[in-house]
Parts: sequence; structure tokens; C-alpha cells
Amino acid sequence: MTKPELYVLSACLHDAVNNAMIDATVTLHSSIQGTFLVVKDPHGHPIAVATALQPQERPFVQESRDKVRSAASRIGAQLVILCTFRTIVAYSSKRDSEAGTQFTMHGIWEGAMVADTDQMMAPGNKQAVTDALQRALALSATLRLSWTEHTLAELARCCHNPRIEDFPNLLMLADLPMNLPEPGCSVGLMLDVVQAYVHDAYNRGASELQKLPTFEVRAEFQQLFSELVREIVFAGQWELYKAPDRQKARIWAAAYRGIPVPTFDAIDFAVIASDIHAGSKPPVIIESGSSMGRIEQRVQLLVPGATVRIESALAGTPEEIMDALHQISGVPHATLLWFTPMQTLRSRLYAHVRTTLLDNFRVRWILFADAESFTTPDAGVCCVIAETGTTSKPDMVSFACLRMPRSTVIEPTEPEAFGQKRIESIQQYIRYLHNNGRNRTNAEVSVRHVRQHTLLRRSKGANSSWDDLIIPPDDISAIINKISNRLIPLTSLADVHNGIRTGANEILLPAIDEIVRKDLESRFWQRCNDHGNLIDNTVITSDSEIESIYGIPPAYRRLLVLGTERDTFSGSNVGKHITEAEEAGIHLRPSLQQRTPWWHLGELIQPDLIIPKTQSKRWIVALNPAHAFVTDAAIGITVHHAPYSGPIALWLNSTVGLFYHLLLRNDAVHTDVTVRDARELLIPDRAILDQIDVQRHRELLFRPIRTLADEYGTGNPDAVRLDGIRRDRRRLDRWLMEHIFTLTPQEQLWLYRLTLAWFTEQTNVAHIATALASRLAGTCKLTAMSEWYDSRINQLPKNTTRTMVIEADITHATNNTGMFGTHVTLWKGAKVGGVIDCSSDAEAELVALLINLGKTEITIPSDEPLVQEVLPLVQAFSNTLDTALQELRTAVPADLFPAIAAIIQHDLVQM
Repeated sequence: MTKPELYVLSACLHDAVNNAMIDATVTLHSSIQGTFLVVKDPHGHPIAVATALQPQERPFVQESRDKVRSAASRIGAQLVILCTFRTIVAYSSKRDSEAGTQFTMHGIWEGAMVADTDQMMAPGNKQAVTDALQRALALSATLRLSWTEHTLAELARCCHNPRIEDFPNLLMLADLPMNLPEPGCSVGLMLDVVQAYVHDAYNRGASELQKLPTFEVRAEFQQLFSELVREIVFAGQWELYKAPDRQKARIWAAAYRGIPVPTFDAIDFAVIASDIHAGSKPPVIIESGSSMGRIEQRVQLLVPGATVRIESALAGTPEEIMDALHQISGVPHATLLWFTPMQTLRSRLYAHVRTTLLDNFRVRWILFADAESFTTPDAGVCCVIAETGTTSKPDMVSFACLRMPRSTVIEPTEPEAFGQKRIESIQQYIRYLHNNGRNRTNAEVSVRHVRQHTLLRRSKGANSSWDDLIIPPDDISAIINKISNRLIPLTSLADVHNGIRTGANEILLPAIDEIVRKDLESRFWQRCNDHGNLIDNTVITSDSEIESIYGIPPAYRRLLVLGTERDTFSGSNVGKHITEAEEAGIHLRPSLQQRTPWWHLGELIQPDLIIPKTQSKRWIVALNPAHAFVTDAAIGITVHHAPYSGPIALWLNSTVGLFYHLLLRNDAVHTDVTVRDARELLIPDRAILDQIDVQRHRELLFRPIRTLADEYGTGNPDAVRLDGIRRDRRRLDRWLMEHIFTLTPQEQLWLYRLTLAWFTEQTNVAHIATALASRLAGTCKLTAMSEWYDSRINQLPKNTTRTMVIEADITHATNNTGMFGTHVTLWKGAKVGGVIDCSSDAEAELVALLINLGKTEITIPSDEPLVQEVLPLVQAFSNTLDTALQELRTAVPADLFPAIAAIIQHDLVQM
């Protein structure tokens, strides 16, 4: 006998189907699990299984849920609905070959406030349940285009968007699909929506996809639809149901979760740049799997017959990537198209990945798009193009940063209009980038060509990062040039000093509870300030005690200030405290042996600003409103003119201030801020400090300062966005960057990227060198030797040149003329490391000059006239380089100059 509640549910379900104008039927289904209601499509295929419970029952009881799930699995329905009339719960099924059918809760709706089924027949109650069932049915992945528009209306009603009026905006503004908990499982619903979009786009034309009206807040949603439609367009299938379900689900899930997926422009560019040709042995193209099948689609158009192999491990941990690279290197005729985050080029965690890549592949291109990202969404992804096997082509790696939108150089711009003209425009642009192996930096591109064996030596050295080779040097140089002229040393307006080192914190820095317990006299841990008020000798012992730039620290220790004479505290509780410590042998500690008496700390300085040495993934320079002392866990700054304390604090906490701290930091000491680092800090000149309005930035001053990842909205330097910075921080940064230093938006973005990168990676010295080398190229007309010496020598026939390989430990060379002829003596410090015989004095002078410049592989002309021709050029280059480097000595910290000079000289001579 059928339960009465099932009759009520049947009536509501029939009304829900009819109201929604769904071409479906509702029937009873009896099985061993019980009797249920089944909604079927016109072909008799089950869509949903529904069961009714009493209003007082809970819809999440396992027994009731499992029964209807079992029935749904048996008949193949994708949707399960449990109705208590007060609550309607819907579950969606997902088939798994290993785990069988799994159900995920996809929605819960409020029905009618009833106590029993008798109250259900009241018109208002029945309508409420019918409306809830109608929304539940909207989750079905099998109800197709015949009711898509109504589905959209239901989505709009669920999401409470009264502004939605026309069909295109229904597509763009439906929030519900964007917030479903399992996007992979709910792909059917999204595809219903997108299928209507496809048909609308088909009527409008593919070129009109981006022109559909939408609200600005849903621009990303519109982009998602466009990308999904393009997947269908490129597969030659306007009818969405013909596309592979697995691929559609992957694309939608990736877009929903914000996974960066390469654009078709980027893939076309990478495939054509790799110069892949289909021949008698079809090439194998290996990708990391991050393209969600897009590379495979485009390769079939560009290189028919090529095989695409997906290596998902290339998107894994560094260890997984190295294993995958070793395996891939054994694949013959393979080309690696690897879209990978920029941290692969930068992070020390990926140093062995870079070495493995160079050891096992012939790397051709490393590409980065600055103006128009390679991926959607933008995640700072670069593209590595490499080949397996040996090759006769030049051993040169090309680092290219594309600084103009690809749409300005690729014709036609729409990927749908695929053809020979588009291919030829990309090929022409790639030839422009290659530039016959010569470096190029302008407003459009920044290209640097580096020999692979040079890059391999560098990857195994201290400066193993590659990102300075791909970041445009003139961007960094422009930032430094615009800002540096307005900066002065912090030490010109303040004194920098280390915190107090007591050597006996447990005695001289008692906690408040110990002060109370021992009744230590307040005159030893309190003092009068400049206004005559009595204040505690608060002391900061840890970075965790500083929460905000301007705030009272939650310090719980007080400093005992004792005179040099014991009589000053004899007979007091503090005197007893000191005596007990001496009886325990505290005064015998080595750290206290040099201080007499051991309890006297000498002159104490109350700093105006405090810099914790350990920053714990954040950056903060705090003001000192509590007039606290600091231990050696922090650095104190005493400002000569007190009103400048606030402006200096704001500057040092700004991104520009942090940028310059990291720029000039000694990267040999990475984890802590040192006194040396603090003394090298730069601050704006007085004219700028006078303009900084401290009151305007009170919100930033008083709120807790979080990690840099929280402050910038991301921990990934390549994913940072100007609109992702915390509002109060961005307000200060923007005022400085735009109003004071006139940085362009792109320069501001690079400043944020570099700041976040340098905060975790030791690459600042390489970037300083790159920026200064770019400046020298303009001011001193210094051009890399590869562009005028190597190119000249490479044009000579091989039998008219002489090549020498110099050992790495040779420090310098001298040319000498003796009874046995002219020769060059190689030195390893003070010891002779070898001799090179030369045919003339000019040749010996040229060889010695090239060795002293740092060349390790020397090729010179064999003919004396050619030697005489290039010798003056090399001499002039050497003299200009020496003069330029000496001028730079005053522009950088003294301890950084040797490393910076070595990198500049290496880049100009070796690369």
C-alpha cells in the first residue's frame, strides 16, 4: 500500500514538472527497497528518483537516504530527491569505475512549515513544496535545451538577481553554477547553460562572442563561457553534446577552481616557435597536462600526425618533475611544451629541476608574456620549449619577454580564424625575436640569448636563478632611476643600533607575574618620561610582541635598571633577587664576564622605531608609542627629528621601502634583518617626508600586519595584481608610486612582483646587476661582446681561427716576450697554471686581455691583420668596463659590489 505522503509528493512533483514546462513524466516505481517516484525524459530514461518522508523525519537519516540511492543506482537515475515537505534535499550521482556510483549533496531547499501531510494540501503549502521541487529538478544534467531558458530563470530566482531581464544577461549573471560545491559533478548543469549560449553565439557569429551584453562584475563569467564555446568551435562541433564529456568537465572544473589554462594564442605561439615538423617519424609533443587538452587540439591542426603525450608529473613537486624529465629525455623526436609557473625559473627549490632540464634536453626557448598572460586566469606562467636527442643547431637558449599584446602581432587575432596567414604572422614575429642570435630590448620585447653550457655552469653556482634573464632589465632600471634620486640614507636622519643584550634575561627581564610574586620594587622597573609621567620599563623580546605599526605591544616582561653600585638596591627585594641569582652562579656566565658589574647595562636607548630581526613571513617596522626598550631580538632606530618618526615608519612599511630594503640586502644573511641591513636602508628626502600625511593612513598604522601573502592577496609573486593588494596598503603604495615617483602601472606591477620574490628568494644581487648593466649600455655605450666580438669571429672560416679553453681556476694572465718567443702565462693565484704560446705580441696581448676579462672559451683570428683589427676594440671595451664599474662602486653597498661587478662583467663578456 502506497504511503499517503507519497501521493502528496506525486501531486507536487507533477505540478513542478508542468510548471517548468519540462517534457517529462512522473511514474511510480516499486522495488525491494520500497516505492518511489521516478521522473523520466521523453525517451523513457530515468532523470530523478524521489521519495517522501514524514515532516518530522530528518532527510539525512542514513537508512532512508541509502534506500533511495540504491534504487537510483539500479535504474540509472542521476538525481535523488528526499522530501520531508519541510525540507527538500537533492543528491547528484557520479559514476566511478572503481568506487561504483557515488552521490554528492547538491542542494537543500526550504519547503512549507507543516507538522503533518494533512496540512500539505493547503494551497500555499503545496505551492512552496512545488517551487522547491522545481528548483531541485533544475540540477538534473539530462534535461536539455528544450527547457534551458526556464532553467536560467530558475537560476536567477535562486540567486535573487532582480536585474536579470534578458537572455544574454541570464547567461552572464547566474551565480549558482559558479558556487556549486563540486564543479566536476555539476558540469551537466553548466553545459545546459553553455549550450544555449552556443546556439545564441552561432546565430550571432563566432566573432561576436565577446560582444554579448553583461554587467562588469560578471566579466570573468563571460570569459569562461567564451572559452568553453571556443573548445567546441575548434573541435568543429557546435553541438555541445558531441564534445567529449571528460574534456568538458576538465575545462569547466579548471576554470571554476582558477587553475591557469594556456590560451590558444599562447599554444599556437609555442607550437610554431618549437619549429615542429611532421615527417617520416611523427614528432611526440609532451605537455604538462595544464592545457586541459587544448595543446592536443591545436597540434592536430598545426602538425597533423603528431602524437601528444601528457605528463601530469610536470605539474607536481620538484622531485616528481625531475623524474618525469629523466623519463621524457629518452623519448626520441620529442618536443617538450611546458607551461610552468615562473617560480620554476626562480626558486632555489627548483634548482635541481633547472639542472636536470639542461643536462637532458636542448632548451630552445623560455617565453614569458608580460602584457597579455599565456594563461587564463593570469598566474605568471612561462613556457619552456625543449627538445630531446642531439642536434646540430647552435647551443643557444633564448629568453624572451613579450611586452606587447599578442593580438598586435598575430593576424588574424581570433583563434577561430585559423589559417596560413595566422601561422605566417607568428613565424615572422618569432624571427623578429630571434634576431639572428642578438639580444634585443625595446618597448615590444626583451630577448636575451644565452649559451646552454654557460647557463648550466650558472645553474650549478650560487646564482642559479634564471628569472633575471627573462625580466626586462629596463623595467628594473626605470624603477630604480625614478626612485633612487629622491632617496637618502636612513643614517642621515637617524641612528641605528642593536637592541639590549643582557646575557641574563631571566634575571634582568622578569615577567610581570614574577614581579608580583617577589614584590620587586617599582622604582627599578619604572621610570619618568619626558613629560614627567611614570611609565613601565617595557621591553620587547620577540617579533610576536609587535602586532601593528602603531600599537601598544603585549609585552609581559619589564627591564630592571640598576646602578653600578650595589648600595643602590641593597636591602630591597630586587637586591635579594640579584643575590639569589649570584648564588646560582649567574655572574660566571661567559656572556657576563666582560661587564662590570654584571647587572649594569650601561646607557639605555629608547628607540623611536623598532625592526624585528625575525619577521616571520611578514614585514613590519613599528613605532614605539609605549616607549619600550628592545632586546637584541630587534634593531632600534632613533630619529634625530621626532616628527619624522611617523613618515619614516610609513615609508619603511610601504612596498617601495621594502623593495629597497630587499634590493640592498646582503643575501648571504637571508633569514634575519641585520644591523648592517638597517644601516643600508634608504628613505625619501625631507621634501617627500614633509608630504606624507600620517593621519591619512591611520587604518594601516593601527591594524595587525599579516604575512606578505595576506597583504598582497597571494604568495605567488607572478600572480600578484594591483587590485589584489590590501586596500589601506595600496592607498599608501599608490600615492608613493604614482604621485611621488610617477611609476607606470606596469612598473608598479613589477615592483610588487620583485618585492614578493626577493622576500623569499636570494635573487636581488642578480637583478641589481641586470639593472645596472642596462644603465651602462645607455650611459657608457657598453655592448655585450657576443654582439660585436663573437659575431665578428664566427663569420671567419674555421681554419682561420684559433680556440683555447681556459681552466676555471685561472685567476689572471700576463703576456711575456722571452728568448723562446712570445707567450701568455696563466696564473692560479701566485702560482703558474700554464703557458700559451703566441705568434706575435699583439696576439699575446689579445689572449691575455680576453682571459683577464673572464672569458673561459677564447677564439681569436689566426691572421695577424685581423688580430690587429680587433685588439683596439677589446682594449677600448676593457678600459670602458673598468671605468664604469669603478663609478658604480659608490652606487651600491660595499659588501655587495664584488658580486654585482662580477655578474655585470660575466654577462657582458661571457653571454
